[in-house]
Amino acid sequence: MTANPLRGILLKLASVAAFVVLAALIKTTASEAPPGQQVFFRALFAIP
Repeated sequence: MTANPLRGILLKLASVAAFVVLAALIKTTASEAPPGQQVFFRALFAIP
């Protein structure tokens, strides 16, 4: 199996982007959704 550093870099960038989007969504819904519901959906989408 050959190592592909470009693939690793792209996957890392995608994971960072997904985390940024998730954090932004949590901050925008903080005043509308209860904390328990936010934690539930955060954990739900974190399990692929």
